[in-house]
Amino acid sequence: MKNNFRIAGMIVWTILLLNSPIFAVDTLSISIRQADKTFLERNLLLVANQYNIGINEALTIQAKLYPNPTFSSDFNAYVPDSNKSFQIGHQGEKAFSIEQLILMGGKRKTQIQIANSNIELARYDFEDLLRNLKFQLHSSFYKILQSEIVLKKYDGQMLLLDSIISNYEIQSKKGNIPVKEVVRLKTVYLELNNTRSEIAQERNDEMSKVRTLLGTTSFINPIVQQDFLDAYSINSSEKIVDEALQNRPDIKFVQTQQAVSALNLKLQKQLAIPDIAINASYDQRGGAFNDQINSGISMPLPMWNRNSGNIKAARLQIKSSDAMTQQKKMEVKTEAQQAYDDFSRSLKEYKKAQQLYNSDFESVYNGISENFQKRNISLIEFVDFIEAYNQSIAELQRIKTQFAIAAETINYVTSKEIY
Repeated sequence: MKNNFRIAGMIVWTILLLNSPIFAVDTLSISIRQADKTFLERNLLLVANQYNIGINEALTIQAKLYPNPTFSSDFNAYVPDSNKSFQIGHQGEKAFSIEQLILMGGKRKTQIQIANSNIELARYDFEDLLRNLKFQLHSSFYKILQSEIVLKKYDGQMLLLDSIISNYEIQSKKGNIPVKEVVRLKTVYLELNNTRSEIAQERNDEMSKVRTLLGTTSFINPIVQQDFLDAYSINSSEKIVDEALQNRPDIKFVQTQQAVSALNLKLQKQLAIPDIAINASYDQRGGAFNDQINSGISMPLPMWNRNSGNIKAARLQIKSSDAMTQQKKMEVKTEAQQAYDDFSRSLKEYKKAQQLYNSDFESVYNGISENFQKRNISLIEFVDFIEAYNQSIAELQRIKTQFAIAAETINYVTSKEIY
């Protein structure tokens, strides 16, 4: 049993070492600001979405262009009297005409306005994607940080337990320590290792997200100042809501859609106004006179189709856009208020945890470990303390991570770097 446990311990520590940054193919030690910079440079979703802005800018150029003139020609293919084909010389027949469509009612101007609004929609869509991805990046960043801190604590405890178990096995063989105490310590070790594996898996899941967002395969090592959370203070809920309503790109998106709906109604009314086509033509011999030059004008008569269906649909679209805008504003207000409440609660929990957790924890932990090895305290007392200590460490890091993400949520719902 002793050899089996030592082999298992060697395997465990081999896995721990291979998964550590030391043995990683590459380690990327990075702060949250550096991560943002790398994210903006490498994220392919942002690159792809940014092309949509360029696409709509190109469509604006297209909207500014005038309709092309139409040129036509007509040649005599066969003359029965002379039995000649394509007689187009002086005695033959040929005709030419050119026509230009003139858009009436301000259609071109309205189409340009709609195209410009579509550029704004593409930009707001890009900003909203950026807002969402940055929140995901920052949340995963802080979760990785929390996991690394807890894992380092667990690694230290497992090294200590591994050493204690080895010594206890020797003493057990000499009859100085009951075998059940050795078995209990091994059980604690395995339970600790199992918990560590779960935390490591959660860390790896979050790291996968960060790697994808940053476009890297490196091991991510988050760098933050230990007291960065101490600078966070609370704002008023009214300010948070106002900032959200003013800055959120998704609100600007629906408001711009509302403006586009109004422009579309204007365009549909303009489309009911007939356009005019002016033309000029030359006919060599087919008209009333030889070498006849004509000019003319044409326009459709708005008798059967006055675009009434599209006009009605555009009016309904305005009502739909109005409702969507009000709905979005209500959603944003609710999100902002919820974010404020969560941040307030997290701030209180963090401050209380800072009061409760101090250097005494580490001092007591070291003292308990030393006294247990000297057999000044019982196995039960040692195991109970280890379990309580681990719970306090995990809870402290959970509170810190929750507070950091609550601050990031404020930035997310307001679309502004408040923290």
